[in-house]
Amino acid sequence: LAGFLSSPEQCIECPAGTSCSVGSAEPKPCLPGSFAASAGTESCDLCLAGTFQEVEGQTACNVCTDGYCPIGSANPISCEIGAGLDHTQVDRLGATGPESCVCKPGYYALAPSTTESAEAVTCRVCPSGTDCAAAGTTLQTLPIARGFYRTSADSVDLRRCPGAHSTQCTVP
Repeated sequence: LAGFLSSPEQCIECPAGTSCSVGSAEPKPCLPGSFAASAGTESCDLCLAGTFQEVEGQTACNVCTDGYCPIGSANPISCEIGAGLDHTQVDRLGATGPESCVCKPGYYALAPSTTESAEAVTCRVCPSGTDCAAAGTTLQTLPIARGFYRTSADSVDLRRCPGAHSTQCTVP
């Protein structure tokens, strides 16, 4: 029969990056999102969460850098496009899911409401009087610029300090 091995002499060892199921005549390249690290593999392994492989026939997966990668990822998933979370980026290399998405510099995150998914993050433009130079700023960690104060830790109600050239002030 064509496509099947008929004697042990026809056996070949599958090269790394491919798989050979029992009875197959040809090695099959591992699909994107999977790999075979060594030769003689019967089936390819899925890329672990936090890694991806976009090319077929590979021996390893790459660390996820520009997005997050669930198990078996062929490409990183963008926080903004893939997860639909505007003004976000991942907070670390090897991110595994949308819970790793944080607000980009210049934006701050509102605390998720009880009706939203715990993974959802809503980012807002940092108001005047703040200094949001770092990614991952939240309402609670909102850095207040010199010469301003906040009425409470969970408010964006910022006010200018009394006095034209004041660099420090206290809440009235």
